[in-house]
Amino acid sequence: MSQLQTKAIVIQLLGGFSIRVDGVDRTDEIGYSKPKHLLAVLALAHERVWSRAALSELLWPQGNGDGRANLRQALCVLRRLLASAGQALLTTSGTVALDFRLVEVDAMVLLGMGEYGDLALKDRLVFDRGELLEHLPPVAGTGLNAWRVSWQSRLAQEVSRCRQQYIVSLTRRGAIDEALAGARKWVSLHPGDELAHRNLIRLLRDAGSREAALRAYEHCAAVMGEYYETEPSAETRALLQAGAPLRDTPAAPANTQGQWASGPVAILALAVSQDDDGQSRCAVDRLQNTREHLLQLVSGRGGLVSAGADGSISITFGYPESCESPADAAARLACDLRRFAPPRDAILGMGIHADLAALDGDSADGAIMLIGQRAIRLAYLAGMGETLVSDTASAQLHDRYVISPDERYGLRVGVLDCAAEAPPVHRMFGRAAEFDILVRRWSEITTSGRGRTMLLHGERGVGKTLLMSVFSEYARRAGGAVRVLECRQENRQRSLHPVYDYLVRHVLDSAGAASLALSEADKEVARLVESLGYRAGLDRHTSASVHEQVLRPATPRQRGQGSDAGPTEGVLHAVTALLLQRERSGQPMLLVVDNLQWADRATQELIARLARLVESSPVMLVMAARAPSADLPSAAAVHVEPLSSAAMVELVNARARGKRLAPKIRRHIVEGACGIPLRAEQMVRDFPLDGSEADLTLVGGCDPAEGNAGLRSRAVPSMNLD
Repeated sequence: MSQLQTKAIVIQLLGGFSIRVDGVDRTDEIGYSKPKHLLAVLALAHERVWSRAALSELLWPQGNGDGRANLRQALCVLRRLLASAGQALLTTSGTVALDFRLVEVDAMVLLGMGEYGDLALKDRLVFDRGELLEHLPPVAGTGLNAWRVSWQSRLAQEVSRCRQQYIVSLTRRGAIDEALAGARKWVSLHPGDELAHRNLIRLLRDAGSREAALRAYEHCAAVMGEYYETEPSAETRALLQAGAPLRDTPAAPANTQGQWASGPVAILALAVSQDDDGQSRCAVDRLQNTREHLLQLVSGRGGLVSAGADGSISITFGYPESCESPADAAARLACDLRRFAPPRDAILGMGIHADLAALDGDSADGAIMLIGQRAIRLAYLAGMGETLVSDTASAQLHDRYVISPDERYGLRVGVLDCAAEAPPVHRMFGRAAEFDILVRRWSEITTSGRGRTMLLHGERGVGKTLLMSVFSEYARRAGGAVRVLECRQENRQRSLHPVYDYLVRHVLDSAGAASLALSEADKEVARLVESLGYRAGLDRHTSASVHEQVLRPATPRQRGQGSDAGPTEGVLHAVTALLLQRERSGQPMLLVVDNLQWADRATQELIARLARLVESSPVMLVMAARAPSADLPSAAAVHVEPLSSAAMVELVNARARGKRLAPKIRRHIVEGACGIPLRAEQMVRDFPLDGSEADLTLVGGCDPAEGNAGLRSRAVPSMNLD
């Protein structure tokens, strides 16, 4: 402790703002908030030197050219305040910084930055007094808000890690009372941190105080409901279940050695802010209504929805339910949300960050928190209607979306162009036999008027979706009606989710380039269902039932019931009529259901009903799944096998145009891809433009013991390889 509170200037940023110079509290000498924010930004810069231009843009983004003058005035206030302690403020014509030989900052001590890295955890945690600039009102400007949210998220993550380690050390020493006191303080300081509640509940349970543990859980449930409108996680609930194991110590902290299961996670963050000062009652009401409409729109899209106290919303894909393509799910939702216009003077910014995260044990919370921190920061940096993506998210999305590189306040980002969301249909290689089978079956139904049901099955990434896309275009050009339903892994807990996605997409496509008012989204969907129902011969009551049971977002209780809370028989009949409705009598129809392995129970019932009905009408039902299943209706099966070596050579040569890949590298890609087209495309993209052979060791061969699947799943864990 000797090295603390010994410097001439002591700045407190946590739990409130204060500054002491030579032992005298000088906080009241700063009369307005901008110099306080400026000092906070400089105090957390550590070894970074801020440029005057960056500070001006950060603190006065709409200063009409007066940002530099405002910065000079704020620096004058700080210079006068710190003068008695020496030259603590280091300025040049272009830069500003603090001399940390004279300055102590509580947040830096808590984080263990610089000279405080060797401090004991107990000494560092003394400075955990609350949130960053807790009592300082936020100011206009998305950049400063993003800076503040980013630092607060980093501090919250570090506090969780430190307190977890501290409680583990106390418990191992047998200091249970001290560990309980530390856990209670953690909960009181950070009531929104579920990990804090979980540690307290576990300690009370293991100490034999089950009633106290139950009361602690009830408090946790109330706080989670108030803060995030959700229930405690399954891991927290499991602590008090009968037969839950007792442990001498809490779960090891995130940096403890051990094998943790990991998986891809992506978070879409929505930042709702006001374009004006936001002080009027009308402005507050508009923001509240905007937030409620957004929560309604995103609640049915398969992610874990959390509402922040600052008005932000985060949607997590890949946790706690696993998901193969979380980044793609987040990007599709962001593009759909961009089609809805927020109310006047409301700004909606979106950010996407994706990464691999540990998904087991208490470390999962910390890993998800870090990903969410990046996503929220990007959302606050985004302008009106923009979606910013991180580098790691961009790497997973660039083959399906156009992403333009950009920079915001020194941070490299990508701007998602949703207009280019639908990629062009790629040329197929080596699928002439499968395509000919589909064409012959299509010709048979157009001449005979009798339908057929077919199943395309093959392993992950073999190219079933591309085959059906090419064939769908063929059927459309031949005059057929085409309906495409896609089952999504992240949505499989929602009944009839492919129908929901199809109808919402239909509403957006019908609007064309125009944006729909956010408050009118539900009404537009209801009008569409009524219009389609009228053409299909349904009455208004039946159409209203479809809208209520299929399209209205489920409540948290209904979502908790999963697929068992399915639609009624009448609604299934109505949905079938909607899907089979055509523009003219006798028109052939192609009905495609992709990724059937992710179908919910109600969707499986719908597919079985469709398979029975298509036999008497010119409808071709094509299903795609990874393997045949007893749950699927009987159908003529076509096995989509891995491509031959000759077809893979053709594919690699076509995809490698513009990249000077040596023949040796191309051979390695063909061998390492094991006949899986998208695996080869990923490997081609991953090689540098100059065709360097430095990374050849990363391209392994096929392992027969793993059935060629293990290597592919490890190499591209977050891609949808169907």
